[in-house]
Amino acid sequence: MIGKMHIRRNRRLCFYAAILAFIFGMMDLSATAQTMLPIPGLYSGKVNRNRNNGPALETRTYRMRLNDDLATGTVDVYELDGTFIAHLDFAGRTDGEKFVGRTNLRNAPPDYLPDNILLNFGADHKSVEWRHSDGNIQGSGVLYR
Repeated sequence: MIGKMHIRRNRRLCFYAAILAFIFGMMDLSATAQTMLPIPGLYSGKVNRNRNNGPALETRTYRMRLNDDLATGTVDVYELDGTFIAHLDFAGRTDGEKFVGRTNLRNAPPDYLPDNILLNFGADHKSVEWRHSDGNIQGSGVLYR
């Protein structure tokens, strides 16, 4: 009789432990979901540039906004001292944490060429790795929220 009661009590304890593990597991998942930002939004940072197989060019500051549709956005380009250089639109496609697209010139110097862009968003969506190339000049950098 004592052996059976001991087994029943252990089963009950295991059952309650499983319920608590499930509840705390759910709470942990919901806390993670609350801290993850949506992909759309404003990111900014420095982008290092260079000519293809050539010397480094001046680093620039990029302010990029991806719209809620995950297919369009804008990027403003500045010299490091804050001097405005160009305002570009971009369009493309998002697949998971990756965006592939192309820039369109809106307000840019005449020698500015449209770029193919690749954006790789961090898992928490607090940063994005920016890569671009127009065939002559390429650049990369990490932009942050």
